[in-house]
Amino acid sequence: MLCQTMTFRSTYITNIFWHIDEMAGRASENYTLIFENGQPLNATVMTQRANEELGRLTSAYGVGSYKYNIKFPFEGLFLYDKTTGLRTAVDHAIAMIDFEVRDESIPFQHFKYSNKGTGTELANVSIAKGTVGDKALNFVFHADPDGRVSLSLFAEEK
Repeated sequence: MLCQTMTFRSTYITNIFWHIDEMAGRASENYTLIFENGQPLNATVMTQRANEELGRLTSAYGVGSYKYNIKFPFEGLFLYDKTTGLRTAVDHAIAMIDFEVRDESIPFQHFKYSNKGTGTELANVSIAKGTVGDKALNFVFHADPDGRVSLSLFAEEK
C-alpha cells in the first residue's frame, strides 16, 4: 500500500456581501451595474473572482471560520439609474467574505494488478476521491514493480 489517507484542505465561502459606495442610500431595484459598453456586471463572475483572490490570500490560514474584506478596483464600471438613464462611475467594490477553511481526511482505496497467466505483478494503485466545488477529484498513486511511483490528479463533474 502506498498510503492510507490524504488530508485535503479547502476553503469555502459561506457568505459574501458586496459593498459599493455609489449604491449607498439608493434603492437597489432602481439601479444596476453596467460596463461602459452597456453589458451588465455578472454576480457569478464577481463571486468567482472573489473566490480566486481568497484562495491566494488564505493559503496560510488554519482550519476555522474567518471574515475577510477584499477591495476590487474597477475601470469602466457604472451604476446605471434605470429611471433617469444616468450613469455614475464606480471606482471599486468591497467583497465582505465569511469563509471556512476545512481539512478532510480522505481514505485511499487500494488495488493490485497482476498478469493473470503468469502471476507477475503489474502495478499497485491507490485512489482517493475528494470534491472541490462542482468537481470530483481523483488522486491516483501508481507504483510499478520497478519502483517508479507517479501521482495523477483527474477532475470530473460530480
